[in-house]
Amino acid sequence: MARQTPVASGMKAWPRTDVGRTRVAVAPVMIQLRRYGLWLTVALIFCMVALPSYAEIRPGGLPNISPARWLRFALVGLTLILLLIKPFRVPLTEFSGAETRRLWRMVAVFFSWYFVLNIFLNYSNGFFINDIINNILPPWLAFAFAAIYIRREEDFTWLFRALALAAIVVVCVMPIEFVLKRNVFEKIMSSEGWNQVGLVDQSRDGVYRVKGTFEHPLLCAQFLITVGVAFFAKGFFDRAKGRLFWMFMGALTLGSVVLTYTRSSMVLGAGLVGLIFVVKFMAWTSKFSNRLTATVLRVQLMWLPFILMVAALWVFELLRGRTADESISSEARVSMLVRGIPAIFDSPVWGHGSGEGAKIAGFKGYFGSYFLDNIYLVYALDYGLIYCLLFMAILGLAIWRLCPSYEELRVPQANTGVRAGMAMALMASATMLVVHASVGLHQFIFGLIGASLCLPGRRFRISPYKRRGL
Repeated sequence: MARQTPVASGMKAWPRTDVGRTRVAVAPVMIQLRRYGLWLTVALIFCMVALPSYAEIRPGGLPNISPARWLRFALVGLTLILLLIKPFRVPLTEFSGAETRRLWRMVAVFFSWYFVLNIFLNYSNGFFINDIINNILPPWLAFAFAAIYIRREEDFTWLFRALALAAIVVVCVMPIEFVLKRNVFEKIMSSEGWNQVGLVDQSRDGVYRVKGTFEHPLLCAQFLITVGVAFFAKGFFDRAKGRLFWMFMGALTLGSVVLTYTRSSMVLGAGLVGLIFVVKFMAWTSKFSNRLTATVLRVQLMWLPFILMVAALWVFELLRGRTADESISSEARVSMLVRGIPAIFDSPVWGHGSGEGAKIAGFKGYFGSYFLDNIYLVYALDYGLIYCLLFMAILGLAIWRLCPSYEELRVPQANTGVRAGMAMALMASATMLVVHASVGLHQFIFGLIGASLCLPGRRFRISPYKRRGL
């Protein structure tokens, strides 16, 4: 019996060119869903910092309401719908360059490894479940949602505006808290005990340290430094309109760090602003047609070593501590490193287990719990040196691909300011994690990394003297 083709048998053949291609009826629905996802993702990142994580609205007889939690649930449902209606071969994300795919895989391995290690190294099922809910899912979902729905540079512009609005909210709350000398969100606190850390007074030497919308002054300072240098760098290296506005926002945000009374953030903010000025000065003088004028101007940088020497004395005085409380804080951090670094090599691959690093090298803090003031030391002790290096590699690769080359700084492109700002923002957060081990801003940091995947990577000019292979 002869085998009939679909045409001969009266059946309509499925066009091979349509396999995996978005149907006409599905395409507008997917576009609309992605637009909704964009607004929900921007709102989620805004709520992460503009609204306290420990403060929830408590309507009578109803469960506590957290805007970030409801936005996360909405994005999970929206993503499931998008996965069900999209054709099989249509990608959920759009990546530009091999670095973005590599970064996505590294983040996936990071959280998968975190999950697996917690299964075998956690000694309490309740602590394990709480760790998944609070430390694994929120940062991973923030990264995934930002990478899925922030797909274009125009989308990232809306995120930058949302960050500016969130910074304004935080900056407006801080003076009120400084005057009242208490948490302004006390009336809407959740009844859960672990959330009460937001009410702990963090005063030092009689000076009230402002927390803003965060659990600790160090987290508030980290956010201010992160977005502050991003705004400042965007204003300096951007060639579009509104440069003065972004420079003003950067100066206002960085200036508010003083209210947190955090020494590391003040030193870091001053250093990053100085770096921005030096890089901008070098890029500006390199465009002079008269080499003599450029050389004369650059000679003025000879004063920079003397300025750095004076700044080094100031930094040394701050790190050593100007008062007894500051000295104790500095000595405790040094003691943590002295006791913790040798313990890393006792179990460099798997670590000692979740929470064990703080018992080895930490000190007792609030509520009688052990703590460490270095997230890299925590990861190396708890989950192994390889896990810590993977976390550092994620931050390093994200900064490297966003950092503009010198040629781009000399002749800025349309997105040079945004990329330079994001690179310096991630650099600031990575540095601040040296002095504290709280993961309160992890979902914000990973959300920024996921959103930055839509930005193009750095471009290098091929040297004419470089030898090329056959």
